[in-house]
Formats: sequence, C-alpha cells, structure tokens
Amino acid sequence: MNAGILRRTFLDALLPLLILGGATVLTELALMAVMGEFSRQDQMVLLRQPFIQRFIKTLLGAELTAELSATGVMSLGLTHPLVYALSWSFILTVATRIPAAEIERGTADLLFTLPVTRWAVYVSATLSLLCGVALLAACPLLGLWLGDRYLPMWEPLDFSRLAVVAGNYLAVQVCVSAAALLASCWSSRRGWAIAVVLGWLLASFLLEFLGQFSPTARALGVVGILHYYRPLLLVRDGAAPMAHIVVLLGLAVALWGAGWIRFRARDIPAC
Repeated sequence: MNAGILRRTFLDALLPLLILGGATVLTELALMAVMGEFSRQDQMVLLRQPFIQRFIKTLLGAELTAELSATGVMSLGLTHPLVYALSWSFILTVATRIPAAEIERGTADLLFTLPVTRWAVYVSATLSLLCGVALLAACPLLGLWLGDRYLPMWEPLDFSRLAVVAGNYLAVQVCVSAAALLASCWSSRRGWAIAVVLGWLLASFLLEFLGQFSPTARALGVVGILHYYRPLLLVRDGAAPMAHIVVLLGLAVALWGAGWIRFRARDIPAC
C-alpha cells in the first residue's frame, strides 16, 4: 500500500461519495415520507396488487404478507432501484479509474513511473474504493434512522434486523466492486469496463424479475448477484445469511485476485 496514492484516490472519490451518499439518505427519507402517508391497511392494499407484488418480490426476494411489519416495508429502502443506481454509479466511477481511466486519459505513464510497485497501486486503489463503498452502504441505514426519528411509521423500525440486511447489502457491493476492478484491469477503455459490469448487474435484475414467471429464468438466476440478497427474508428471520455472504465474498476475492493477475502482467500502452 502507498499512503500517497491511497490519499489521492480517496480524495478524488470524496465528492462523488458525498453527493451520492446524500442522495441516498434523501431517497430513504422520501420513501419513508411517502409510506408514512398511508395507513398500514392502505399500504397493504397497494402493495398486494399483482404486478406490484411481483416487482416487490423481485426486490425483496419474498412475497409480502398481511403480517408485514414496518421494518419489512422499509427494507425496500435497501433494495430500491434508485439506491442501486446511486451505489453502482459510485462503484463504477471509482473502480474504473485505475488503470482504465488513466490509460484512456494518457496519464498512465506518469502514474507508473512513480517509485511505487503495481501491487501498491492496486492495493491502495482497492482500499480507497472499499472505504467509499462501506460509507455509502451505511447511508441507507442513516436515512432510515433519520426517517424513523422525524417521519415515523405506525411502529418503530427494528434496526437490529435492518443491520443484518445492510451487512448483506455491503457484501453485494464489495462483490460488484471486485468485478469492476477486474473489468478495469482488463480494459484500456473505461466505457467498455463500465458497460460489461453494468450489463451483468442489469441481467441479474432481469433474471430475478423473469424468475417470477419462468422456471428457466429462476434457475439461471444463480449467476446473478441479486440472487444472494433477500432482504425481506432477513427481516423476518433476523439471522445473518452466512451462506450468501460467503458466496459473495468468495466471488469478490476470486474476482479481485483475477484483477491483480491481469494488472500485474499487462502492458500499459504509451500516451
């Protein structure tokens, strides 16, 4: 690790982190404000419409029931497509800076002539990314905590169960980060690296949705990252999904390792 590169990469990511983190908190507050305008009975009538029920099942990984708690409803805050978009925007922006963006801008020669090893560059960029991902993953909980305090639902939220969901959510984002690093190390074009990872994420979401209608799509869903993230079941059980977390973190380590092998061996084109 190199402290200078770590500081530089983190400072470069700080503004997007603040903007996207703030937007995530505001999204949670807006969601709680909207849901708080309905009574519990009105919410259940709305949420149990057939199309909405299938869409919610895609996000939460389980069907809504009449006994759904306020905590279960607000677990939507950790699966909302806008929250995904904000977190993935940060990951794809930051993870593809080294080396893809450096090569594309023609500044890679300058970076790699510094008296640092490629290992130090790769580890420093990884640590900077993971720090940002961890902070961003905490933003939904912060938004829900503020909403619970100032825009309360019909009952208090159970943050011990939401923390379990947030832990699984963080594992998902770490895995996405590793995939983005691998794509960046493999490509000399930032746009290509972003497109590959974004395609995988969108395909994962599509497979989860189509899995509500097709057994084939449901079986193929195991290749998608969202298959290993079931927030509503976590809220109901209150237990950490160790099997899913192990799969996500194991895949993250494999992708990160593959990224390092590629980064160590590849030629860096001149400006």
